[in-house]
Amino acid sequence: MPRRRSKVDARMGALLAAVILGAVGATYAYVAFVSSRTSVPFSMVLIFDPQIAANHVEIYSKVSYSLSVTANVMTAGAFGNTSHLIILELNRMAEAPRTNSSFLVIRGPEGWPLESGIYVIGENSTVVVAGRSEEDLAKAFDRLLLCLTGKYAIDVDPEGQYLVVEVPGKGHKVGIPWLSGRRLDEVLRVPVFGGTEQDVARILLDGLMVSG
Repeated sequence: MPRRRSKVDARMGALLAAVILGAVGATYAYVAFVSSRTSVPFSMVLIFDPQIAANHVEIYSKVSYSLSVTANVMTAGAFGNTSHLIILELNRMAEAPRTNSSFLVIRGPEGWPLESGIYVIGENSTVVVAGRSEEDLAKAFDRLLLCLTGKYAIDVDPEGQYLVVEVPGKGHKVGIPWLSGRRLDEVLRVPVFGGTEQDVARILLDGLMVSG
């Protein structure tokens, strides 16, 4: 799938993290990332903007479920066994594990100041999915699914409900819940800032992905 390089200079990662996460969140993510790896199981921490949980319940539930399915498909079931998916709100970030973790932050739709899309903050082991409207947020999340599934993504089903994916190493196909209902070519136009699709998968799945 086509890659899109960032318009955001990687050297501005710390500043961008402060804008996206807030100073406390950015510092916490940085501390967690630079902590030495231990025998602590890997965790992907899914962090929601509090307004999403309060005012956009359907997006909240669909994102949580779709990400869980995707992580399990792409890691041969490692999440829930050798690794964990933890769901928090941004104001509860201090509860996240301090070692061996990556962060997926869902921001918007009200008050998001930047362009809708995916933001990769590699030095903080953080990926941000953000939208300035519910529709943009759904498309940005679907773009994330394409980053995580990579070459195994086949197409969206005719009803626009599922992303059809070949299970790595197995060969059979499964459907992953698709939020926006948009066609593949439209979702691929959602920008990825600060890195590539491969960076997104590496940060969030920590090398646990199965290769076919």
